[in-house]
Amino acid sequence: MSIETLPTEILLKIAREYVSDCESTGTTTSAKKRLDAILFLCSIIPRFRLVMRESMEFWATVHLSWPEAIVNHFLEISEENPKYLVLDTNEGGRDNMEEKYARWATALTSTIPNTRKLIVRIHNGHGDSRLATALTTAAPNLETFILNLGKNVQAIDNLFSYAAPRLSTISLYTTLRVDLARFPSLRHVTMHVGTRNYRTLLSTLEPLSQIVSLVLIGTENAARIRISPAPQPISLESCSTLTIRNMEANRADYLRSRIGLPDSHVFQFWPAT
Repeated sequence: MSIETLPTEILLKIAREYVSDCESTGTTTSAKKRLDAILFLCSIIPRFRLVMRESMEFWATVHLSWPEAIVNHFLEISEENPKYLVLDTNEGGRDNMEEKYARWATALTSTIPNTRKLIVRIHNGHGDSRLATALTTAAPNLETFILNLGKNVQAIDNLFSYAAPRLSTISLYTTLRVDLARFPSLRHVTMHVGTRNYRTLLSTLEPLSQIVSLVLIGTENAARIRISPAPQPISLESCSTLTIRNMEANRADYLRSRIGLPDSHVFQFWPAT
């Protein structure tokens, strides 16, 4: 039996496994590996290209660091399908950054409304205001958001214009203040804790009545967090798992003492090393 005559489901399984293996091996970035894998498969035989073209799982993941023509091609194929969008400002080289900022901001603004999962990594020196503005775009379909900001990146105010009614999972690898209380649909929260956001940490978590898991990660300046004046204690009645990592034991214990959890909760602690 030739590969041309294999059932569609077998070809799709081969394609999935190949793309997954390529993304997880080697030294190049996952964005480049994913793109190379998809383009290679589409070039083998016409049937592979046709089968993959009809399966949105290969086209709905878009890395904005890819060349503009490639990004537009993927967006054109995926059309109105929910997307998994990734922006890493370190990928794709450091040339022509002004042009890239403008292109990335335009792409974010146009695609966020139909994006289901969004990962944004803005590294030091890349904190362009156009990217911050793009992240104020309303996100009615967004379910998962991961934000990783360099230490010197400016704040992103009015995130998604606080219009993300389906947002259930958020990971904030930054200590810049984000008003999580404006996203009441959140169920899973991971966030860095440092001197910049400690004072408002508990108050922004308190209204999240649906939260079931909370991960707090101390940053390099967590040791300077003052525990006086004491913040008001809060109650997270639906939170079944609290994890505190990379924090001194006394500060972790103090935070834990200010968060009321249900009797059946799980508490996990990994101290700073």
